[in-house]
Amino acid sequence: MALGPASSPSRSSVTESRREASAPIACASCASGSRSSTRSPTIHASVPRSGAPSRPRDVRSTDERCSPRRKTRCSRDAPTLGTAPSPSRLLVASPGEHARRPSRRRCSPREPDVASSSARPTWAARGSSDRFPMESRTAPPDPVPDAGISEAAAATTGASVARGGIWSAASNLAPQLFALAVSVAGARFLGPSGLGRQSFIAFVIASSQYLLGLGLPIAVMRAVGESLGRGKQAEARGLVAWSWRLSGLGSLVAFGLLTGAALAGAQPRTAWILAAITAAAGVVTSIPGAVLTGLQRWRDLSIVIIAANGAGAATTILVLTLGGGVTGMIAVQLGVSVAIMLVVSVLARRRLAAVAPAAADPGPLKWSTLRYAGSALAGSLITLIVFRRSEFFFLEHYANDRQVALYSIAFAAVTTLVLVPQALATVVSPAVATLYGAGQHDRIRTGYGRTLRLLLIAALPVTAGALALGPETLRLVFGSRFAGTKVPLLLLLIPFPLIPLMNASYSLVVGLGKIRFPLIVGTGSAALNVALDFALIPGHAAIGAAVANGCAQGATAVATIVYGARLAGPVRWEAAALVRAAVASAAAGAVAWGALALVGGAAGVLAGVAAGVALFTALAAGLRIVSRDDAGWLERSFGGRIGVVARRLGARA
Repeated sequence: MALGPASSPSRSSVTESRREASAPIACASCASGSRSSTRSPTIHASVPRSGAPSRPRDVRSTDERCSPRRKTRCSRDAPTLGTAPSPSRLLVASPGEHARRPSRRRCSPREPDVASSSARPTWAARGSSDRFPMESRTAPPDPVPDAGISEAAAATTGASVARGGIWSAASNLAPQLFALAVSVAGARFLGPSGLGRQSFIAFVIASSQYLLGLGLPIAVMRAVGESLGRGKQAEARGLVAWSWRLSGLGSLVAFGLLTGAALAGAQPRTAWILAAITAAAGVVTSIPGAVLTGLQRWRDLSIVIIAANGAGAATTILVLTLGGGVTGMIAVQLGVSVAIMLVVSVLARRRLAAVAPAAADPGPLKWSTLRYAGSALAGSLITLIVFRRSEFFFLEHYANDRQVALYSIAFAAVTTLVLVPQALATVVSPAVATLYGAGQHDRIRTGYGRTLRLLLIAALPVTAGALALGPETLRLVFGSRFAGTKVPLLLLLIPFPLIPLMNASYSLVVGLGKIRFPLIVGTGSAALNVALDFALIPGHAAIGAAVANGCAQGATAVATIVYGARLAGPVRWEAAALVRAAVASAAAGAVAWGALALVGGAAGVLAGVAAGVALFTALAAGLRIVSRDDAGWLERSFGGRIGVVARRLGARA
């Protein structure tokens, strides 16, 4: 069984279609609206300098403090769209939440009142509509005055998206853990060369599903979410029926390409033929998976994926024990893919029929979705290069199966760490699309800033622990023959803290239907990645691959985060809280490394985990690593034990 998302035996294109919404440049978001608009709606509903009144708002933001220039009371902020760090998710407050809770915010000279653009300082203009207008073709129509907020937008609350985040995180993390278990068994039974061969075949399967989905999964997901936000359920159902038929073309191409590889002499031939069928099934499955994602039916998808992965992992280990080898592993992957296709298709039909009993001609929505899918298809190649282990092709050509295995294990380990925060982006995109369709721009803006802050606080201790204990853990789990994974792992971990923030930023871009900037950044990152692959892999194999990929991911992350922050408006980073979190994380990582060096072996890893967690917990509470506003939001949104923890970690007033 190959390692990482592309290697799980049950890692069908359902998961791939969900991940497309989170992997940067997975698609270049483009026109998703069904008609052009002469206006450029933005996240900020600002008052023009000419004094013309702004469009009335349904809600006000609850995150920002009032400007000292305002002589009225602090304005109450509206319900927010925000995120807890783990499980990663975007939480959206209900429109009536603030009415039940009085505001206790004091006026602060640091920030303007978001309810009045006249009080906004000049630096806020960088995120305004003057600088970053929405593409007119993606602008949703104004909400119908007498209709209010659509039913779908009203249902997109903090509780609903929090539950979705939990299920999405579980369905991302559990399959990866199952895949790692299978990889350990594969390493023991097949050795580095055999595991490298299987990893390459599984990578080709996943890449075929990803590219030959023709960009439709992400386009359908967003179109369904936005249509529900506009109250156009019948058109969404008609669009899905049309998209399902269109996906058959990509399925046939995937089958033909991999079958051709088998007939051309790729070994083992039977494994490649089974891989062709697996890829074809996965392409078809991506559409019903996208439908459930657009409907925000996370529980349905997650149960199917987790159950299928668990059964597939157990079966694969049994097959390896019986001597099934690489071909047996691919056969199990095929069985799991077919099972997921059947179950997810039935669920998607039922859930869609429940919200849209009858289908209607999608009309312009069909063609805007095609345009969106075209950009997604172009962006898919970029994502494959930067975020889907394209280094496999170079290692296959310049090195050998052993180097493929070493890089695959290191890459899979980092992928496992990022899966939980990456689940955030999966639930963000349909939520943003739904709120965007309903015109709820303020809720998108305030939640995005909170998402970045909490994700970074969560990523810092994970990075410190992985740097301290990761190399020795991989050596113990996979055996001494895989000790060469140490340097690639450390190199791949360098940009790790930025990856969750990049995923969240790209989700914002997808939800808002932007196109040009992601394509430009993606093209530049892909060119950098390929250039470094050619320069480094021939002489340095797996280490060169790690350097190339780490540089490309880091560059993409920085550019995407900066763009997302400017698109959404000024982001309040709460630098003091982040510095305190970084200090606590670094200290915990140093203690964990010291415990490992002192004790050594498996006992040293366990001692390092215990010491690091204990110290970080103590420092996090003592240093108050969460800002007061974010801690209050966590307490209000979750309550219970999470609320108690948030209160202890939150900065004092």
